[in-house]
Amino acid sequence: MRKGQSHPSSNISKNMLAQGLMELLEEKEYKAITITQLCEQAKIARRTFYRHFESKEDILSYYISCIINEFQEELQICENKDFETIIITYFSFWEKHTRLLLLLNKYNLTHIIFTQYIKCFYQHPIILRPNNQVLLDDNYFACNLAYTSGGLWSVLMYWISNGFKQTPKELAAIICDI
Repeated sequence: MRKGQSHPSSNISKNMLAQGLMELLEEKEYKAITITQLCEQAKIARRTFYRHFESKEDILSYYISCIINEFQEELQICENKDFETIIITYFSFWEKHTRLLLLLNKYNLTHIIFTQYIKCFYQHPIILRPNNQVLLDDNYFACNLAYTSGGLWSVLMYWISNGFKQTPKELAAIICDI
């Protein structure tokens, strides 16, 4: 195994813990979930938990980083697409993760997504360039990043609180009209 790679069994353990946490979140409040309960749910020894994580929030961060990696792949597919297609892709992606979004919103944990989400936009500025416009300089890029990613995040939070009533196409049409 090359340096920087993790052992496959390590990833399996991490994924089992993440899945266990998601299952417990369906049944219990986030704060009420103990590490012991989590390990029992995941069928993982406590020492395995502590080998990989220090807290439940670390597990959520790991799980969300996996989802953000998928999100980055979706953004790469949008290369040279028009803005409306990019926005439809954006909401279609998050539509596949409604369970996660609802659970995190319920326990006021969506900030864990946002932290990684904003980094993703820095790495994939395609979504910030509607119709392939040229980004003029670093200040323009930073302001555009804050405006676009924050606006999309706010619409995503609205969509969650509104029960995902609109389709991704309907949301994209509204955003493009704005």
